[in-house]
Amino acid sequence: MAATDRASALPADDSYLSDLLSYGVERLNEEPDRLASERQRAERRARQAAVEHYRAFVGAAECYATVRREVAGIERGLEAMRASLPTLRAGCEAFATEAADISRARAKTRDAAADQAALLDALEIPALQDTCVRHGNYDEALDLEAHVAKFVASAHSVPAARLIGRGAERSVRDAVARLLAKLRAPATLPECLRVVGHLRRAMRTGLSADAYSDASDDEVILRRVFLRCRARFVRDRVDELDRTDARDFFRRRTDAARTHVFDVVTQYRAIFADEDEEPESSNAPESSSAAAPRGGPEGYSVGVDDSRRASNSLSLASSSLLAEWCSSRVDEYLADLEATLPRLEDGAALAAAEEHARYCATSLGRVGVDFRAELARPFERAAEAAIDATLDRAASAFEREAREGRWTSMPSAAVAAEQAAEEARRKNAEGNGGGSDRTALERSAAPLDPPYALLEHPATAALCNGVLAALNDARHLVAHARLRGVCARGVRAVLRRAASAMCDAARRRPELRAADVESEDFERPSDGFGPGKTGAGAGGSGGSRERDAFDAAAEATADVLAPFLAAAHARTFAGVRGAGAGGEVDAEEAVEELRKMILARVGGASKRRS
Repeated sequence: MAATDRASALPADDSYLSDLLSYGVERLNEEPDRLASERQRAERRARQAAVEHYRAFVGAAECYATVRREVAGIERGLEAMRASLPTLRAGCEAFATEAADISRARAKTRDAAADQAALLDALEIPALQDTCVRHGNYDEALDLEAHVAKFVASAHSVPAARLIGRGAERSVRDAVARLLAKLRAPATLPECLRVVGHLRRAMRTGLSADAYSDASDDEVILRRVFLRCRARFVRDRVDELDRTDARDFFRRRTDAARTHVFDVVTQYRAIFADEDEEPESSNAPESSSAAAPRGGPEGYSVGVDDSRRASNSLSLASSSLLAEWCSSRVDEYLADLEATLPRLEDGAALAAAEEHARYCATSLGRVGVDFRAELARPFERAAEAAIDATLDRAASAFEREAREGRWTSMPSAAVAAEQAAEEARRKNAEGNGGGSDRTALERSAAPLDPPYALLEHPATAALCNGVLAALNDARHLVAHARLRGVCARGVRAVLRRAASAMCDAARRRPELRAADVESEDFERPSDGFGPGKTGAGAGGSGGSRERDAFDAAAEATADVLAPFLAAAHARTFAGVRGAGAGGEVDAEEAVEELRKMILARVGGASKRRS
């Protein structure tokens, strides 16, 4: 500001200097005084102006101070603004970027608003698929899935498209689960055809155009899944059966195997019939290979394309899958058969079960699942076990009676009357028949009744009833020729045990010992009890009666029971051929030990009387 004042004062000084040079001497001498007076006047006026206008001067000073302070604040603000300019620049750039993003989002929103109807339809596709699946409209659901697959392929980068694709995949998985559940439930052939068609479409939905060369693998997987689900259905039906009653369970189990396995095999062959044809001979000309049916690779070693070979491989895989499935079902049935047969204790039940099982095998044989050859051995083992158990019970009861029971003879009046009537009937038959072949045939076909002489001895009669019960069980199963030898061995074992039990009772029980019997006359051969000899012993009149009853029972066992059981066994298996060695009962050999005891006791009694 001072420099400005000095610059403005320069012209005035030059003018005053020019005037001063023009003055004379007097004027120049007077000039200092005049300047002094002018100075004084200026000072007086300044003091007067300062006194008169002091408030203005104070205000100006204050204004100056205020302006100075404000200018300093402005300078500080300018410095702060200069420091914040980079931040402001970055904020402006961010604002510009965000504004651009908002503009693009606004454009997308505007485009979405323009296509709102189509977008809502696309977003509703997963829910619509779920609705179709719940109502069983699987064709529509799969059509929607195919549409979604094309849509996702064309707009894979759009998140909404990927979201819709995942929703469609979930709906397809739900549909596949429901279809598999239908195969695990009772289903007719038309329903199975529809389900398999839907599954085939669902499996091929995700295949690309260049992936159809591996479609045969998916076809094999489809067959395997079908058979696995139907196997689950068969097992569920079997698990629902009540196993309390063995006969009823076996009948229902056999019916379930017959009906369900037959239905499943029929359904499988009907659904996949085009791949299950028989291969033709390899002599077919190359020119006709296109018209040849599908089959194994042996018939197409030359001039066959890859698709035909894949078809042949598919046919072989399909046949092996069905064969394995049928084999597994037969194994399950045979396992249940093995577990149930021991609970069928009588021959009639076993025979009825075998007939039912053979009918099942014959029925399944119409679809190539004939397992009759697998049934013989389980039923033979069950029959052997039942017969052996019956014979063992009879022999054990007789042995217990021989060790602990009291030997008595029943009143023989009724027995004698029955014997006389039987003798009269026999003589009458002989007189009328005259020994002709026809009469002999009628006699051989007549029922073989137990001898009435056995009624005098309760223990022997009970043993006879037990053996006859076993033979009656075997009579229902005479088709198994092996049972002839089994029954023969069992009857021989029972007779040997009965003979050994009576010999042991005669040796161990004092009341049954024969008086004055020489020790060397009867020596018991070594058996399960070791060597033993009958000793002399005396008994009272009660012991004599019991000895007499015991001797009579021993003679009835050796002379009546053993031949009768041998004849009953021969009559039971009279029409069985190919029974093999050991199919007859040697009664004499079985009771040989008992006969030695009887002879020893008779010889001792003769010596005593002599």
